[in-house]
Amino acid sequence: MSEPDNHFALVTRGIRLRELRRFQESETALRDALSMEPEDDFAMHQLAVTQYLSPDGEKKALETVGRAIALSPNDPDHHVLKAFILLEMGNGKEAFRCAKAAIELEPNHSNAHAAQAGACLVLSQNDAAERCARMALSLDPGNDVAAKYLAHSLRLQGKMEENADQIRRMLADDPNDNQTHAVAGYSRLQTGDAKGAETHFLEALRLNPDNEYARHGLLESFRARSAIYRLHLKWTMWMGAKSNAMQWGIIIGIYLVIKLTRLLKGTRFEMLGIALGIIYGLIVFWMHVARGVGNLMILCDSSARYALNKAEKAEGVVVGGGILLGLIVLICGLALDVFGLIVPGAALMLAAIPFAYVFTNKSRIGRWLFGAFAALILVAGSLLTIFSFAPHLFSEDFERDVVIPMMISGMMAAMATTWLAGIPSLRKQ
Repeated sequence: MSEPDNHFALVTRGIRLRELRRFQESETALRDALSMEPEDDFAMHQLAVTQYLSPDGEKKALETVGRAIALSPNDPDHHVLKAFILLEMGNGKEAFRCAKAAIELEPNHSNAHAAQAGACLVLSQNDAAERCARMALSLDPGNDVAAKYLAHSLRLQGKMEENADQIRRMLADDPNDNQTHAVAGYSRLQTGDAKGAETHFLEALRLNPDNEYARHGLLESFRARSAIYRLHLKWTMWMGAKSNAMQWGIIIGIYLVIKLTRLLKGTRFEMLGIALGIIYGLIVFWMHVARGVGNLMILCDSSARYALNKAEKAEGVVVGGGILLGLIVLICGLALDVFGLIVPGAALMLAAIPFAYVFTNKSRIGRWLFGAFAALILVAGSLLTIFSFAPHLFSEDFERDVVIPMMISGMMAAMATTWLAGIPSLRKQ
């Protein structure tokens, strides 16, 4: 067999092995093919696809498809693949640019329009995502990716009737598509049907046990067994449908309204202002720790706990467990009027806020930053607790020079977390 024939056979073998989900062998075959013809952009593209589908292979795939684009910059398929890889990495802006480049090269490229729809979803431009998805489907009615993006964009816009119709069509076309069941599960969650959502997510995982989107959805459906968590879920889904600018506008608006309640001080409505401030504080606190509390609830379920990975279990123990233990200690301290118990209880609960962004956070900088905040809060709480029980062990200036600054720093760390957690580079789920 000639070298070109060997090269073609290796590329074909690599594609076939990938279809069998034997990614390592597929990558080996495609690399062998490229060793024969290093400038074959088609083989390079196929290697990038294999890496993209492999666990945690996005970075390698991005580098490989970049080489394919360098070899053949006018091939729209390369740009489309790069867009989908970037979408997997959460980079909506760059993905949009790549999809746009593909459309400029081939305006009727259905997958390019689908990739653009996905980029719009990442950027919270849900109406634009709908338009792009519909364009992709007008060019290719069988484009499964575009169909899923259309259903997703309709859900995020609150167009639930259209969303339900779209999902029915998708299930009728392919009732065994795991991604379609995952999309259907999230739609059921948005309408408050946690049990129906659970059914779809379980079916998605039966069809594809590696579907992380469905696994996360299943966890949400488990957490939604709690009425309090269902309210939280409704809020997060409602906020998720807004643009990033709108989300920040709502958060800042609520904060300013609460700040204005200070004007009620000294009036007959002073207690109303205090009540609103307390409610606001509890809502903010809950928004950050809800998932950790939900994971603790799942850990207590003998069957549901198996859906959690190690990081989620740790989050449940540290965040949910910390809040539970802290609340018990705090209540005991208040009931017994013992300041030395109130402090550690409050510290455990405050530390849960930054801890909520440590265990399941894919941002290395974010993990270290929020971990440091949590450690600062716990150290400050420990110092103040020891000082409250045994002040004679410390110098007269210790409280002024160490304890009070540490306590203020700990409280500021908790407060800073509530704002910094909104920065995408510090919080990657």
